[in-house]
Amino acid sequence: MFQTLREKLRCKEVWVHGAFKWRNPDLDLPADFEERRAEHYARLRKPLDAKRFTGELLEEMDAELSALHDALPSLPWLEIVEREKGGAILLSPLEALPEPRNLRELKAAVCSRWGVVPLLDMFTETALRTGCLDAPIQAGTRIGMEAGEFLERMLLVIYALGTGAGIRSVAAGEHPYSEEDLRYSRRWFLSVPGARQVAKTIANAAFAARQGWLWGEGTTAVASDSIHFSAFYQNIFTEYHSRYKRAKRGVLIYWTVETSGAMAIYSQHLTCSASEVHAMVEGAMRHETNMNVETNYVDSHGATLIGFGITRLLNFDLIARFKQINVMKLYLPGRGDRFAYPLLRPALTRPIRPELIENSAGSWPPTGVRSRSRPCSA
Repeated sequence: MFQTLREKLRCKEVWVHGAFKWRNPDLDLPADFEERRAEHYARLRKPLDAKRFTGELLEEMDAELSALHDALPSLPWLEIVEREKGGAILLSPLEALPEPRNLRELKAAVCSRWGVVPLLDMFTETALRTGCLDAPIQAGTRIGMEAGEFLERMLLVIYALGTGAGIRSVAAGEHPYSEEDLRYSRRWFLSVPGARQVAKTIANAAFAARQGWLWGEGTTAVASDSIHFSAFYQNIFTEYHSRYKRAKRGVLIYWTVETSGAMAIYSQHLTCSASEVHAMVEGAMRHETNMNVETNYVDSHGATLIGFGITRLLNFDLIARFKQINVMKLYLPGRGDRFAYPLLRPALTRPIRPELIENSAGSWPPTGVRSRSRPCSA
């Protein structure tokens, strides 16, 4: 009974009077949705007619399945056959390509010209060229120190936090600032929004400095994944997770990285047990850089049916890695000879039922979940 109640609360088929997270789902919708329905649908690029929506969806499914059916004979690494055990979709691993000779020569030329450049020197040059350290200072804020001193303090603080060395270790270096000076600058001038503004400024400057004739035009694709960082036990955000062998205790940082130049456009902290779907959507929506995200690559942890629906609504493609693709099935867009794909037959399953969408509570989008909601006394 408690398990059923938990699932109903999560999908808000049951809601609690006076609660916020478990409140009435009708309160989650815009108050003027019915009056401004046409405007909202236009901004979401969705038609008001439910049959038109399902018709466009079926046509798109038919086109994609037909393209896969026609290209299957020319894909040696993809095989769809009947098998007694496992699924019908079989992917052959691709052989690793040799390293391009030009890339090796480019690495040697860079190493011979610059050698090993300290990370702090690189960050100093970046700050001087882009002015990124002006971002954390709000208008009207009194700094109380010279501009050069403020720059040096912030460089040391960000270096200490970014490398994981810690402020105490960095304060022991050859500079005139004590540990208390650095902690003061950290406490008053560096916050999470300020750090994101610094990253945003650096990313936009990198996009603007790229030479299109040499490196090509900027991509619209990003890759998202989480990285585990070990942390001290005394840290209140430290969590234990059995998945990570090197350090059982630590924190998860979820990165949204541009694929062409490996430029991070957004980062956020996650709990070790949290789903990565919401973090993927947040990174693509709130990065605030000049990049226009149209494609997001994720692993199997960042893909769910709800995730695909939300990304489609937000008008960017979710490209996921399916760990169990061999047992997956492909739904048919309809019945009849029109939707016949002989080469894909072992991997096909039943047709979808668009009438469930069209007839859901007599309107679109479906409101059946809201109509079935029942209040629960606290």
